[in-house]
Amino acid sequence: MIEQSNYSVFGITESRKIDAITNTANTKGVMGAGLAYEFKLRYPQYYLEYNRRCANGEFKPGETWVYPLNDLKIITLFTKDDWRKPSKEDWIIRSLHSLRKRIEVYEFNTIALPLPGAGLGKMNKEFVLQKIKEEFLGLKYSVIVCFDKIPSESEINAINNLYNSNNINKQKNSKIIERVRQQKIIKRFRDILKINGIGKKSYEKLFNYFVLSETKEQETGKQNKLFE
Repeated sequence: MIEQSNYSVFGITESRKIDAITNTANTKGVMGAGLAYEFKLRYPQYYLEYNRRCANGEFKPGETWVYPLNDLKIITLFTKDDWRKPSKEDWIIRSLHSLRKRIEVYEFNTIALPLPGAGLGKMNKEFVLQKIKEEFLGLKYSVIVCFDKIPSESEINAINNLYNSNNINKQKNSKIIERVRQQKIIKRFRDILKINGIGKKSYEKLFNYFVLSETKEQETGKQNKLFE
């Protein structure tokens, strides 16, 4: 069964019970942009294992890989070889076929799937969506295609806290917060990367503090600090 959602693969987990979320990646161990970059920030241990396996040459385009977390699985679709180059139709088709086999073997009741290769892979969105429909037609499990058009409630809260919170460490890095707040209010947290003067290191600190802080506090019992 195929469903559709305007949330991201992360956002859909806030309102639905999801057994697995899917990421798209290259085989060279690089997750520096797009959806893969957010996976890297949210799940650093997953990224490290992915990077290690890539260094050992364990993956090929068109394959999939399942990584276990405590409460769900991450399924990586290898839709690119070199991160600098686009995806290929054959890699999309084969990775979707491999994904279906994974779903059936693991008996995932519900998985969240982006449009593989339709972002930085430069594949036509309609082509990818059609291949998804063809591959999962008649599947008894639910595949939710996530278009990532709207922010989830937690992302909205993160943006609001970024612009409005007064409980922020205003020491040597206060200029970064000020630079963000001088801009027109962003619609998506990732839009911070479009602001002049905000590099990846600063963005990652902001992401960890505003997007991931609540989860980390629940896991460790410690308050997350900005720009330590």
